[in-house]
Amino acid sequence: MRTGDVTEALVDFAVKTAPSDLPRDVRQWAAGAILDTLGVAVAGREAPGVVEARALVQNWGGRPEATLWGSRSRVPSPYAALVNAAAARALDFDDVFDAIPLHPSAYLVPVALAAGEVAGAVRGADLIAAVAVGGEVMIRLALARGATDPEAARPPLSRGLGPTVAAARILGLNPMQARHALGLAFSTAAGELQSYDDGALTIRLQQGFVAEAALRAALLATVGVTGPWNFLEGRRGLARVDGIVHLERVVEGIGREFHASRTELKLFPCCRCSHPAISAALRLRSSRAVAPHAIAGIRVEVPPMSAAVVVEPRAVRFNPQTIVEAQFSLPYVVACALATGEVGLSAFSMDRLGDPLVRGLMERLEVTVREVEGGRTAGMVAPARVEIQLRDGTRLAGDGSPATCRADLAAGQAEGKFAGCMRVGGRAGGIEPTLALVRRLEDEPDAVSKLVRLLAEG
Repeated sequence: MRTGDVTEALVDFAVKTAPSDLPRDVRQWAAGAILDTLGVAVAGREAPGVVEARALVQNWGGRPEATLWGSRSRVPSPYAALVNAAAARALDFDDVFDAIPLHPSAYLVPVALAAGEVAGAVRGADLIAAVAVGGEVMIRLALARGATDPEAARPPLSRGLGPTVAAARILGLNPMQARHALGLAFSTAAGELQSYDDGALTIRLQQGFVAEAALRAALLATVGVTGPWNFLEGRRGLARVDGIVHLERVVEGIGREFHASRTELKLFPCCRCSHPAISAALRLRSSRAVAPHAIAGIRVEVPPMSAAVVVEPRAVRFNPQTIVEAQFSLPYVVACALATGEVGLSAFSMDRLGDPLVRGLMERLEVTVREVEGGRTAGMVAPARVEIQLRDGTRLAGDGSPATCRADLAAGQAEGKFAGCMRVGGRAGGIEPTLALVRRLEDEPDAVSKLVRLLAEG
């Protein structure tokens, strides 16, 4: 391909793809992603870090363009994207594309809805398409870069381009304006993983930072501000900066093959790298009715990529002191699973963090790091094995994987998860009307305003 061809093909797909061009399963994924993101954001709106950010943007004032979800408060649209995206990420309950890994919808949905409030009267079909196409652009660029190496400490920079595409579609940008918007977004792209090691609240705000920048880039492009139009293939563009060697793969099969719909909903509100081990632990506890006091020892086997995120540094992971540290502690979540039989939102409270039963099981838990079958191809979200030794000498063992996690998230649980999140966020009155709206979202002529209004109903 000639220089520039990939960029042109990507921008054309981003702007010109019609809702009717998207396969049914892709549209269904995007509608489900919208519902899931709204739910986890309402549940996370009172989380530390989000509360302070919300108060700050409200104090800043400005044109009341877009809604802070779960309330009737309106602020300038980039600020709404910042706060709503942070809320969507705060509880670590948002969806994830395992192969990178990447959390697409916490970036995409807040930007699409904030842009929709600016644009006014956005059809549900167009909202769904904005999320689907933005997600596809983000994930294709990330896949071409390859899975995140935790030691490299750099998540894919394309995470900022996906929500920019979503905003560009909602705001009606033409191809050249969209190209400038993507260049502007690239100019602000950055990210570091040190917050995961330090347990800092920026873990909750990083989606917000990217979402705010993405929407601002699209809005700047609408008024004629230019960005680097060779943002992808230029000698200092995204491909070089982010290590995309085989650039042609970005657009290979584009418009015919879709990756975004492989994004997974989360059943547990903690780092996805721990989910296979949680699944194995819960299945063992349930199948054999294992009582916590009968457990003499626990051994968990995980591959190195998973361990880099949820086992290291061991001084923190084996003795979490904050909720953020607990969300990224494999020993803590496995101990919670075996102690209580569930790892839900209630597991991440200071009371549970100090629970002597949970702490006692953590003291009896060891982690072995070794390669497992399928571990290298699965990246950080790889199979795990949990072995339990009971005080009577009995040994039990079980395996967990992304496949067992999908099986655990049985049919109907996605709506149940949304309902639970809305109750936690104090908006139970909006559950049934919102579910009904999302079921017919494609046919709704004014989807965005109705969604944000329903979220405010208690």
